[in-house]
Amino acid sequence: MPGVTTTNIDELQQLILARATLQPGTVIGIDGINGSGKSCLAEQLAPLLRAKHINLDDFLNPSQGGFLNHLRYDELRKVISQAMAEGPVIVEGVCLREVLRRLCLEAELHIYIKHNIVCGYWQGGSFLNSGFLDEALAEEKERALRDDADTLSGLRLELINYHHKYLPHENPDFVYERRVREPVLNGAEQSGAQ
Repeated sequence: MPGVTTTNIDELQQLILARATLQPGTVIGIDGINGSGKSCLAEQLAPLLRAKHINLDDFLNPSQGGFLNHLRYDELRKVISQAMAEGPVIVEGVCLREVLRRLCLEAELHIYIKHNIVCGYWQGGSFLNSGFLDEALAEEKERALRDDADTLSGLRLELINYHHKYLPHENPDFVYERRVREPVLNGAEQSGAQ
């Protein structure tokens, strides 16, 4: 069951402060698909919560064709441990719950970020419309072919598998919806929409 949903950073700050004791060792996780705005949200929240921000992407060996098996876990573990000794920590990145499991860490709070356009369509999260992993994989492979990609990227496969295993979008403490307006393609469409 999803937690409280908000589109307001100040409200999210107040919700976090009401639910968590922000002391050294407290971990707050921000999860979501790639490009959803996790880093931006963490950068805004960190000073408000007096927390250290750790981005999983900073520990990724790039151009490896995947994510989970290409993180520098020893280095990440050391940085998180040092940050936890000093105060609360915000850890953000894709496949976050699996990364924390591999590090033997627990987040006190989980925030899931959704990037929505104004009409409410969840940008990039269409693979979750299917209740079954095989169907989701088949639909994404079709999409990749339509988009003229040879195969699904390693990251996309990991995201699909991760979301169907952990359901992070269904059981966070808070959902943060980042809303943006659809772009207007030309002046004719703009005048026709009025």
